[in-house]
Amino acid sequence: MAIARSFFRPPPGHFFLFGPRGTGKSTWLQAAFPEAVRVDLLAPAQQRRYAARPERLRELAAAGPADIVIDEVQRAPELLTVVHQLVLYGRGVFWALEVKHAARIRPADLRPLKIFAQDYPRAQTRLAYLGGERLQIDGVLCLPAAELLHGIVPGTPLP
Repeated sequence: MAIARSFFRPPPGHFFLFGPRGTGKSTWLQAAFPEAVRVDLLAPAQQRRYAARPERLRELAAAGPADIVIDEVQRAPELLTVVHQLVLYGRGVFWALEVKHAARIRPADLRPLKIFAQDYPRAQTRLAYLGGERLQIDGVLCLPAAELLHGIVPGTPLP
């Protein structure tokens, strides 16, 4: 099938492509993004896979493909939440940082970061506090605030 040249150019970044059935949206996406990883939700196995565990899309994005095309996203609306997160936070590791104005760490201080880490397993969690020693408690790195603040350099990972 020959594809007619189009004046439409893909916008930079993320976009949704809408249009009536049979107008060539999927064909155009295939031509415009030949190297993209495709999630075709018309395929029953893929639809079940992503509808059952939408976070698989986050795992796919973290694996590093440059472009991801999700065809027929309306067949798994649960994916839209993950798409939204990827648009907001990007593909890479992101940080959850909690600051406590205390010299001691109580178990309750770690609860929000632990819950966040369960929801976002790729997130790096840090707790800054007024104590003087670096601690690892229940998977959360607890740093003296002075050490954390001293180590912050724009454009580099947190300590």
